Amino acid sequence: MTGNRSSLANRLALRLESMRTAGLHRNPPRIDARHGAHLVTDGRRCVNFGSNDYLGLGTCPEWQRTVQSCFAAHAPSASSSRLVTGHLAETEQLESAFAARFGYEECLFFPSGYQANLAVITGLLADADAICFDRRIHASMAHALAALGAREDGPALSGYAHGDISRLEQKLRRHLDRPGAHLGEPAIAILTESLFSMDGDTLCMPALHAAAKAHKAFTIVDEAHAMGALGPCGLGLASHAVQKDTSRRQGADIVVGTLGKALGLFGAFVLMPAGFKEYLSNIAAPVIYSTAMPPAFAACALAALDRVAGMDAERASLARLGLLFRDQLADGPFPLRGDAHILALEVGDENRATRMAAALREQGLLVFAARHPTVPAGRAILRISLTAAHGDDDITRLAQALRITAREIALS
Repeated sequence: MTGNRSSLANRLALRLESMRTAGLHRNPPRIDARHGAHLVTDGRRCVNFGSNDYLGLGTCPEWQRTVQSCFAAHAPSASSSRLVTGHLAETEQLESAFAARFGYEECLFFPSGYQANLAVITGLLADADAICFDRRIHASMAHALAALGAREDGPALSGYAHGDISRLEQKLRRHLDRPGAHLGEPAIAILTESLFSMDGDTLCMPALHAAAKAHKAFTIVDEAHAMGALGPCGLGLASHAVQKDTSRRQGADIVVGTLGKALGLFGAFVLMPAGFKEYLSNIAAPVIYSTAMPPAFAACALAALDRVAGMDAERASLARLGLLFRDQLADGPFPLRGDAHILALEVGDENRATRMAAALREQGLLVFAARHPTVPAGRAILRISLTAAHGDDDITRLAQALRITAREIALS
């Protein structure tokens, strides 16, 4: 190894050791097999409480056969960006179907939710007068703001306390009252999730809509963890098709959804008003420089849209399991957050969270220890994801193990 390579390797090794000491090192286990709510790792069968496969589709044999038939009937690759050789008929049909189902004029698909948020934020908000964001938005949104060059100490960007709509309204008023903030109509955007991926709490969409309407703000809501699992027919919490109070336009202006969680596939999509798709297709790097969705995958996504709509029984089971778990840990060793199928056990210390996750894994329970930078420093959590494939016995087993493990590690 040359001197330069050796120097870099040593520096990286020191940084890794520093991460281990602080309890921040990541070393995910190798998964050898997945079967419903269970998986096999290092020869051990574990109950999986780390998966975002909320409806159990990702390991459903019947769904796998559907996917196989789609790939048997359609090409497995689009082979180029949609701007190079045009968008395929299968993709056009898919995007029209998703837009109609969720109550929007247009839809655009992306290889991942990260790229979807990057495209929306960097593509649409460069000229925004103000951007208000929930401080617990997903990292993909936060990274997109950084790529946009927006800084919180500048006039255009401000975060508000997590889930605090009254604080958001104060920020919105401040932007509107700022001298010279805009010319003509203001361009103010609000960024939030609907079901927060780490906290597990849900957005009050009517309150957000009222605040946005009062201050003429534009809303962008990430529905990655709600789509498919929450709302009527799995439509989530924020789309126009869900918010039926007085108008079909009570939902978020733009919704970012994913196929890679409850819908049992991979990739993401953006629901939006008319005219936005053409603009993003011309300006957003993730569209311009990414290979388009394969025709076979478009057929899978279309099948998933109909399949998930009919899974009310799985959604009801998922909601019931969440209630059961919260009831069993209501007086548990650590505070428990979460309104739905994502639960966050507030451990605090990073090393303790890492040790607890390791101890649970030894007992055949796979739980994710979320640490900085995924969550704020010193506020580590055990993130527990429930799925419709779990049973009552799985929930009871985890709750009992958490109580015992927390006590043992606190005393050790």
